[in-house]
Amino acid sequence: MELCSPSCQTCKEYLERFFYNTDNNTANNDGEDDKKEEFRAIEWVEPTEFEIVILSNWGISQYMVKTEEENNNEEFQSALDETDKFMKKVMIDDPNTDERILSSCENTHPRCTSWAIQGECEMNPGFMHLHCGPACQTCETFDYSKRCPTPENTDILKEPGDLNKIFERIVNDPYWTDTYGPLQILSSPELTDGPWIITLENFLTAEECMTFIQEAEREGYERSEDEADEESWDGTIGSVQSDGRTSSNAWCMQDCVAHPILKPVHDRLENFTGVPYINSEYLQLLKYEVGQFYAEQ
Repeated sequence: MELCSPSCQTCKEYLERFFYNTDNNTANNDGEDDKKEEFRAIEWVEPTEFEIVILSNWGISQYMVKTEEENNNEEFQSALDETDKFMKKVMIDDPNTDERILSSCENTHPRCTSWAIQGECEMNPGFMHLHCGPACQTCETFDYSKRCPTPENTDILKEPGDLNKIFERIVNDPYWTDTYGPLQILSSPELTDGPWIITLENFLTAEECMTFIQEAEREGYERSEDEADEESWDGTIGSVQSDGRTSSNAWCMQDCVAHPILKPVHDRLENFTGVPYINSEYLQLLKYEVGQFYAEQ
């Protein structure tokens, strides 16, 4: 009764069979592996004793916290209705919507709706807009030009020479030297006929550095890779393993970005470069063991 799982109370078995990849999955000859590949694989999350499973049309079923407060239940149902309205009226009815966006934008976590109600779409957009697009009503951000728009009322990095202007502003502004210096110019187009390379001795505090190291360990390191040659339809670029880069890296994402010690660093970088945070890549934390290297190109 795959089409009646909520009524038969077999949602867990259905989701495990069709929506989730587990460590025990093995190839078989009955076509089930092909079926699983039609869906986005995510980690199975067991509902708590305080949650019930609510069927959703846009991705996996959603978990609602059981409560005696009628308003809470109405709020959850209203959020589901708004998701349904957004997907049908805004996304599907728009003839300009790319079919690949519709097939990619799903609620991939069972608590997407609950998190959206709690305001996580605004507080944690990096994760929520990607994994909970229907609940956040942000499916359009799968379009690269909308996900990473050019900042309004700014000419940052639009024309040749703009990057040079950023560095010239930094080295000529005494604030950066006085606050985070000493500042040293190791390379510049004018001094060495090379790219800009500068150092600010005290841009990060010892506490911030240690927190970055701890967060990187918590996130977990993986072998560093290089960008692939081709860009995908949604503006993302894959990665390939390279023999010329043997370090490992972690990314400062979600919890790391929001960490109370590290949040000011991201604000500082935005002020330092003049580039809005939304247009910046997550900070990459690199680790080189003895004998590892990044070969000169």
